[in-house]
Amino acid sequence: MTEKGTQVIYLTATLPPTLQPAFLHAAALDQRTLTICRDEHTTRTNIAYYMHGYKQGTLDDTLTALIAAKREKYRPKAQILVFYLSTNKTKQLGKYLSCLVY
Repeated sequence: MTEKGTQVIYLTATLPPTLQPAFLHAAALDQRTLTICRDEHTTRTNIAYYMHGYKQGTLDDTLTALIAAKREKYRPKAQILVFYLSTNKTKQLGKYLSCLVY
């Protein structure tokens, strides 16, 4: 993606500073071309992060309701990202929600 000029963001809450050079090497990233925000004030007033709990077996319905509420509240500028651990489940959710999957 970077070869095509696409902006990429890497988010981690678990990478210790001692392993950052190894990560950059493994990902073939040049630190001179990056903006690394570690131990910096990263609060943005136009971005909000939420973790929303749900009961097992209700994910699709919970996401549908939550996204509908956010779209209604922030329309037309709503940009909503949903992170999920499984590529296959992400694709299923994308179809279910009629949205793009990355």
